[in-house]
Amino acid sequence: MGEACLQSLASKEAGNAALKANDLEAADAHYTAALEALPGNADCESQLLRATLLCNRAHTRHLHGEPKRTIEDATEALQLLQPSAPCSDRLRIKALYRRALSREQLGELQGAFEDLNLALRLTPSSSGIIEAAQRLKASLPPSASREAQQTKRPPPHVCPLWEPLHLFNTKDVMRIVDSKGFPGRCLGFTMLGSDPTVRFASGMGVTAHHGDGGLAAIWPLGAPRQLPRTQQLHNGLVQDMPGVPEVGEDWFRLPNMEPGDGFHVMYGRSGDLRWISFRKSGELHGSRLRFDTSGTLVAGECAVFQHGELVEKWQDSLLPKGFIEQALMQVAIPVKKALGIGLSFGERRLCAELEVNIDAVEAARPPSP
Repeated sequence: MGEACLQSLASKEAGNAALKANDLEAADAHYTAALEALPGNADCESQLLRATLLCNRAHTRHLHGEPKRTIEDATEALQLLQPSAPCSDRLRIKALYRRALSREQLGELQGAFEDLNLALRLTPSSSGIIEAAQRLKASLPPSASREAQQTKRPPPHVCPLWEPLHLFNTKDVMRIVDSKGFPGRCLGFTMLGSDPTVRFASGMGVTAHHGDGGLAAIWPLGAPRQLPRTQQLHNGLVQDMPGVPEVGEDWFRLPNMEPGDGFHVMYGRSGDLRWISFRKSGELHGSRLRFDTSGTLVAGECAVFQHGELVEKWQDSLLPKGFIEQALMQVAIPVKKALGIGLSFGERRLCAELEVNIDAVEAARPPSP
């Protein structure tokens, strides 16, 4: 990092301290000095710092009651934060939100409403932005509101038209999947335990939680096969080994299927998305992602594997571009659409944030055997 950037960072920290002390004029002066100290070249590092400083100064000017100057800074920051720029969406959200509030102050209600809708694409669960958008919508003239609904409908990744037949947390998964609507299906288990599983003719399968009935997994499965009975010596007598206690003789009567290669999407007992992983040659290979109920990555439980072995703990830079989108578009959404089971809150949030068009993904159509 060059001397100019270091000087700019020092002024930025001074601005942050002044803002925290509510000395708005001093904060504005420090942020301005930080911007002036930046070099003229447009390298990625200085561009990101410039956008951050502009967002900070826009916030200061908004608090100081200068809406026009706030809009100027926020607009310039957004121009630096084009989708191709290597920066976080958090800055875009801040710039859009601050510009929206200042536009509202100037009576530019339609523009403010559009800014808030753009921000909601990036953070659809933000209560503050949702409240501001609802307030502005109520303030818009009826004709403008109707026109906005016709021409500014939320994009399909935010508000899909698809309406599922069943809630994401339905406990009736096996009745749904083991039906005549899916010819060539096979009911059985996997080697991982007693959870009932249906494999479709396409090779994709669905597993439900044993004793609960909720969705446990959507994943590719290998060809069904009967497990051979094994014997053990007990009290001097050779006896057949019993099946898994929860299912008894069905463990041997019904076929067993190995989890196959490809994306594995796993769910908790509440129907929420828990894990996305990828298997190659029967082993974990690549990213293994853990999510909380909101769809946020639990970084401490994520990791990268190579041929079944843990090779690195998690950091954001390790996530391959499009990894989550592919799992949603190739596995979770098409199978859930075929079953009529809704997306969990976490899945919907990920689709909104990653701009996955739910309506454009076709339902899986398992081929006949």
